[in-house]
Amino acid sequence: MCWHCEDAAIPYSALPQVREEWHALVAKYVDRYDIFDDWGMFAYTNGSFKPWGDYLVEIDVGIWEQELNDENWAAWVNLKREIAEVSLKHGGSITACHGATRAGDAELVPTEMGSAWPVVKAIKRTLDPNNIMNPGKQMLDEAYEEVGS
Repeated sequence: MCWHCEDAAIPYSALPQVREEWHALVAKYVDRYDIFDDWGMFAYTNGSFKPWGDYLVEIDVGIWEQELNDENWAAWVNLKREIAEVSLKHGGSITACHGATRAGDAELVPTEMGSAWPVVKAIKRTLDPNNIMNPGKQMLDEAYEEVGS
C-alpha cells in the first residue's frame, strides 16, 4: 500500500467534528472497496499558545495502488472530494496546506474563495498573462477562458 494524505486548515472549534466526519468517510470507502485503509490523522498548529487559530489537519489513507482501475480511481477522487467538502463546510481551507490541485478537490477552489474568486483570476491574468506558472492548477485556467469570450 502507498500513503496518501488529504489535508486542510481547520478552525480549532471544528476539529472534533471534522475528525469524526473524515474517519466516517474513509470507513465508508474501506468497507466498499478493498483497496483503501485508514492510517490515522493528526493536527498541529504553529500558534501553540493560541488554540483558537487554524490547525493543519491531515488524514492519511492507504491505497493498494496495484489494484487501481477506473472504478477504484473514481472512488478515490470521490473520497478526496467528500473530504474537501467536509473541510469547507466547517470553515476550513483546502488551499492553505498542500493545496487543491488535482481532480477531487481542485474544482472546489471557487467555492472556498467565494466572491474573491473573480479577483484571484484577475490577479492571475495580470501576473501571469501567458499562463506559464502552474498551468492547470487550482482551476485558474478559467481566468484565460473568460478573456477569449
